[in-house]
Amino acid sequence: MSPSTAVLVPFDVDPFAFYDAKLAHPVAAFEVSHPDEPFAAHFTPMQLEELEAAARRNAAPYDEVWVIVRSPNSDVRRDFARRAEAVAAEGRVLAERRTWESLTGPLRVARYVRSAADSSGR
Repeated sequence: MSPSTAVLVPFDVDPFAFYDAKLAHPVAAFEVSHPDEPFAAHFTPMQLEELEAAARRNAAPYDEVWVIVRSPNSDVRRDFARRAEAVAAEGRVLAERRTWESLTGPLRVARYVRSAADSSGR
């Protein structure tokens, strides 16, 4: 991952931040959540708009945006993860989708990359 790389982590960035800090070149990592709903169980339409706007602001300057999702085990959490991916896809194309195994269960990983033509006009 390069300096033009960011990671959006729905629900809880702490597990990712733990490992990110050990990298030779840590990347910018942003939690996609809302402070009024810490357990990602229920969101009002306004809260969803606010968290999407924050994720959009955080991801905007980066050419490469990864979305790493753990435990999308309810309709609300799956919608939440879908919204994070939609933000990452703005101005970028899907370059990779995979599953990483972890002790707490699989992580869904998607990587979106801005094309060279798009990044040259920023």
